[in-house]
Amino acid sequence: MVRRWSSRSAFTHPFQTFANFISFHRCWLWDYLRYSNSAGFFLPLSGGLDSCSTATLVYSMCRIVVRALHDGNPQVHRDVVRIAGPYHPEGWLPQDAKELCGTLLSTAYLGMSAQSSSETRSRAQRFAEAIGSKHTSMEIQPIFQAFQDVFTKSTNFQPSFDGSTAEDLALQNLQARSRMVMCE
Repeated sequence: MVRRWSSRSAFTHPFQTFANFISFHRCWLWDYLRYSNSAGFFLPLSGGLDSCSTATLVYSMCRIVVRALHDGNPQVHRDVVRIAGPYHPEGWLPQDAKELCGTLLSTAYLGMSAQSSSETRSRAQRFAEAIGSKHTSMEIQPIFQAFQDVFTKSTNFQPSFDGSTAEDLALQNLQARSRMVMCE
């Protein structure tokens, strides 16, 4: 007999609800900023689900912070002034989550004109505008091409996106590594 987990069982997981899961990550992100003395976050925004979900967590964190700020939490006030205040005139406090997100989150679309669609570029731009992040678009083609040239010179083989499945996958991984170079 298979025993099924029930919410009424003796064991309860801290992430029993999706709201608890999200709340944990929002608080962790704020604590990370507070304790690391970081000025914010940088996130490559592809326009896809993974990066947009991550950016949503940051925006959601900003909503909690602004709510606590407006509720008069003195610790949050001190932290906001210390973390985000240096980038604004003295006495500045964010009026809403979008304004705080614009100070704490920078996003970039890291695409290749030959391989990236205008739809994903546009989706990333629209999403960044919706949450207020500082956003830019960067062309990673030169980095990708440099890596591909080294590989071709070393192996006398030039993989192609139109080649085998293995070639296509290898080049997609090379794109991902090129984005990592931009983010470090």
